[in-house]
Amino acid sequence: MDISALHVLAPLFWRAPSAHNTQPWRLDYRDEEVHVGWDHADTLPAADPTGRDLRLSLGAFVETCLIVAADLGLPIEYVPDHCVEDRRVGWLRLSPHGYRSPFTAAQVQGRRTHRGRFSAGPDADTVAALDAVARQAGGEVRVVPDRDRLAGLLTTADRHLYAEPAVVRELRGWLRLTPAHPRYPADGLTDRCLELSPVEATGLRAALAAYPVLRPLGLPRLLAAAAGDPLALGGTVIVLVGPAGLDDAAQVEFGRVLMRTWLTLHAAGLAAHPLSQLIDAPATRAALGSALDGRRSGCCTSPGWAGRSARRPARRAGSAAPAMPARDQHGAAADPAGPIEVDRFRTVELPTAPSLLSDALHRTVISSRPPAGIAHPTEGGSTPGGCSTVEGEWGSMCR
Repeated sequence: MDISALHVLAPLFWRAPSAHNTQPWRLDYRDEEVHVGWDHADTLPAADPTGRDLRLSLGAFVETCLIVAADLGLPIEYVPDHCVEDRRVGWLRLSPHGYRSPFTAAQVQGRRTHRGRFSAGPDADTVAALDAVARQAGGEVRVVPDRDRLAGLLTTADRHLYAEPAVVRELRGWLRLTPAHPRYPADGLTDRCLELSPVEATGLRAALAAYPVLRPLGLPRLLAAAAGDPLALGGTVIVLVGPAGLDDAAQVEFGRVLMRTWLTLHAAGLAAHPLSQLIDAPATRAALGSALDGRRSGCCTSPGWAGRSARRPARRAGSAAPAMPARDQHGAAADPAGPIEVDRFRTVELPTAPSLLSDALHRTVISSRPPAGIAHPTEGGSTPGGCSTVEGEWGSMCR
């Protein structure tokens, strides 16, 4: 079996989450291995100046590649080899044993960010399962109990971010608030994933276009207030806390843990909405650490708001994966509980016999417009360049 067989699985790899749905990862196919790296053009130097979100999303992408390949019968391994100068996090190579994971390609396909109403938060068993996943890598999952205090912190964090012209300019560059946007089906934050009505999307677009004039008049405060209180929609705020002193390479590895915790939530019938602005603003990051009893206050990796979608059937952690979701006219998974991002690829059918890669080759149809750097399986070779996800957003890490 040739490493180039990974080409056909790219539509599922790209379902990993990334901040603002920037999809920064790149796969460069070599003779016997695949270089996993990133493109600086798809990073967020203003909103993510330390590169934390970038590294977490790259780790989530690596974990997604391993899970999908293992489930569809392609034995590969990941070899970490972080190099900032070469914009590389590591390599994917064929392995005699492959990767072992309790998760499936169907769960990768079905995972999503949800911004609608939750009927309930995760129960004690699910929180314990999440914590067990994190503790395997030296982290932990904590539930934040003070909802009223968190609501105030979210407003403060939003004001902080909207007050930064560079952050707002960057956000505008990744918004796709109308289907007429040329990159609407490819990346970024759409009106659907943000759950905006046409009137709301038009209003936001107009407000941000007038930002330089309206900022001194209080626009950041107005935008933060317009965001409302997501915690009023139910659910529970949980925080994935990483071990102290993570360097860049270790943050990539902990991004893999983030993906496993998210899939654990999904396997339990739950959805999540990342709230990473809480740790992007210095004041709210410190306050969140205090709310966690002051423990590891500088190492909060990913705060999120999780719960059971008000119209999603319940499943317990570890139960069988759901049937593949139907696809809407945009190629996105249709979720009656609320809209999600549009996917870069249109995957027509997932293999029903995932142990055989040949099934994937015959049953998975790749879009006629794969991202640059991902050659169509019928084409020869690949070059590094252009290219997460359900959605693919994280803003999922989506904000």
